[in-house]
Amino acid sequence: MGFIALVVLLAVGVVMAVTGSQRAIDDVPEGVAERAIEAARSEDAVSLVVSGGSTDGVEVSVCPGLVPGPSDAAGMLERVRVSGCVPAVREADAADGTWTFAFAGLDADQTAIFDAAERWLVVVIEPDDALVDPAGIAGSWIAGGPLLPGGPLLP
Repeated sequence: MGFIALVVLLAVGVVMAVTGSQRAIDDVPEGVAERAIEAARSEDAVSLVVSGGSTDGVEVSVCPGLVPGPSDAAGMLERVRVSGCVPAVREADAADGTWTFAFAGLDADQTAIFDAAERWLVVVIEPDDALVDPAGIAGSWIAGGPLLPGGPLLP
């Protein structure tokens, strides 16, 4: 009986592996549309240039990672809210589509979390469209990594 159960489990695993969609590590999480974002990092901030659509009225946040959860729009907004995402600031004199993620604005806990994350997800949310348009929540991964001189802190 145990052998038959093992064979059935193996067969199901093979079928799932063959028919399931394989997501690459560089893919944005389910529930987030792909959006082009250029990042330029200095010692004290990351400058983010968001392209590929309107930037009027959008909110830009930087996330050290996302907790598992549902991938519908409402669930995705909740995941961004509880995942330690930090809003980027749109500078008044900056070019259209440019935001700044300043490290000085992080508290000690946020600094440790962002310091340990190898990559960060930049999330662009169009508040008026987020619940009805699949592209209302979009983003892209950028390089993360050490913020502190001694290298990453491990939680």
